[in-house]
Amino acid sequence: MSELVPSDIIEKLAQKHDELIVELDALNARLEQALGCFAKPTEQDAADSCVDEVEEQGATA
Repeated sequence: MSELVPSDIIEKLAQKHDELIVELDALNARLEQALGCFAKPTEQDAADSCVDEVEEQGATA
């Protein structure tokens, strides 16, 4: 196994950091959408529809 020099380690960590930020942003968007479903629903059907959308997105993520 080859040894990594400090600059390679930093580069790999920076890349992983960027990947994790993208994943975190996607999860945050899903959470915000899910929470939005419970914020003052105007009709029960609209709330049910919203929950279905969130569940579908969770299955594809």
